[in-house]
Amino acid sequence: MRKRVRLTLILLLFVAGRLAAQWWHGPFQLTTNSASDIRPSAPRDWLATGGPALVWQTNRNGNWDIYSRFDSSVNRWGPEIPVCLAQANDVNPVMAGSSVCVWEREEGDTLSGIRTACYGGHGSWLDSGRIGLSRHAPDDWAEPSVTLIDGVAWAVWLNDDSLGHAIYYSFQNDSFWSYPARAVGDSGMLRHARIGRGVVPGQPGVACPLLVWEKAGDLFYSMCINYSWAAPAEVAHSAALDLNPDVISVSEMLQEGPWIVWQSTRDGDTAIFVTSPDSFERGHRVCEPGPVGANTNPAGIPVAFPADNWEARAEAWVSDRGGNPDIYSSVNLDSLDVLVNADPALDSNPVLTASDFTLLWCFWQSNRSGNWDIYGSYVYETGLDECAPIDLTARVLKLSSNPCRDRVEVGFVPDAFGIGPLELQIRDIAGRLVRAFRIPRPASPAPCAIVWAGTDSRGHAVPEGCYFLTLKSGAQTLHRKLLLSR
Repeated sequence: MRKRVRLTLILLLFVAGRLAAQWWHGPFQLTTNSASDIRPSAPRDWLATGGPALVWQTNRNGNWDIYSRFDSSVNRWGPEIPVCLAQANDVNPVMAGSSVCVWEREEGDTLSGIRTACYGGHGSWLDSGRIGLSRHAPDDWAEPSVTLIDGVAWAVWLNDDSLGHAIYYSFQNDSFWSYPARAVGDSGMLRHARIGRGVVPGQPGVACPLLVWEKAGDLFYSMCINYSWAAPAEVAHSAALDLNPDVISVSEMLQEGPWIVWQSTRDGDTAIFVTSPDSFERGHRVCEPGPVGANTNPAGIPVAFPADNWEARAEAWVSDRGGNPDIYSSVNLDSLDVLVNADPALDSNPVLTASDFTLLWCFWQSNRSGNWDIYGSYVYETGLDECAPIDLTARVLKLSSNPCRDRVEVGFVPDAFGIGPLELQIRDIAGRLVRAFRIPRPASPAPCAIVWAGTDSRGHAVPEGCYFLTLKSGAQTLHRKLLLSR
């Protein structure tokens, strides 16, 4: 029995080592000029179409400007495209979708203009003008944040007005932004406001803006329902110091969430916490049990990788456990933290983005090249299952043709894939279940096959495009990508 337990621990350590080594591909240097490229930002939701997008601020032209890059495929980045090249300092860019950028333009020692632009394609951004102002102390920032809800962009930023400290907001109506208005206000200093996609209480599937912010070491949130902001409520109350919150939007693909992620000292060290999926009143630790150094500046994103090992969200943060700041990420496997990168340079400001149901990127800034540049690493296709030998999937889960026109034969080898009943799931690129086949365990170990005629569960033909096949047996899962061309 002891030998069996020892063998199990060895196998777990082996899997953990392979996971840490193979989970993230990279890092890749995404900016290479001699200027300072800092504060990367990217869409904080999964993009159903189009590749990942990235914006950042740079001083290569003698003052701060905003630049962007777009990824047309897996790590095939296009040229650097300026978002704005004004003579003023443009800082703190944020993105929603793959086409909306919001940032702060310094208009004096205590005044900032909140600017926005829309990507018009063909390598150019269209300036949408100023959507608001922020009055603040000289050392403070407006810190804009933006999200996309049912095609409408919602932006928030910090502001000091005649009534005290406040968070202002504006939303995009067609191609115009609404007049800025007060979302919440307080006599105490408000910081680190972030907006994401929440859910109207009691109405699953009905999305609404979710705002979270920090005040004096505590976190608060509010939802905007029918264009009215609810009274602030505290996030997972504790006597500890809670800082740097981020919203992990409700997953449109899986209809799970939303969550709030932040750093907290409630365990006696500085660790990353996240709320439970059903209540903002409870939180649990994400990073490994302490002490594991100081873990700060978390970013989060809803995920929809078709793998049982994933939760419906992922987080990344900065940790100094290795002696200098490095980027770590979370994974739902024995509470292991997964290292995104390790380098003696200073790494900070991580952000997560993803696209096409198959690709997750983490970006951050690093001074490893002698000046500040933007770096990135990615996870592709199936998350944990990328660690399995590729030939295993090809041998156990076979397709008669790929691409196919209107009919494909899905073959599999039962005795090479777990025990018990089998299930074949077919999902579209948005993660929605299109068709499921439940297969009793065949009496014979010989290869079997299921024919999919390109229809959904009601027999209706599905449109051409990319689909994902998942073969499940107990805790084991294999995946294949299928292109349907009619």
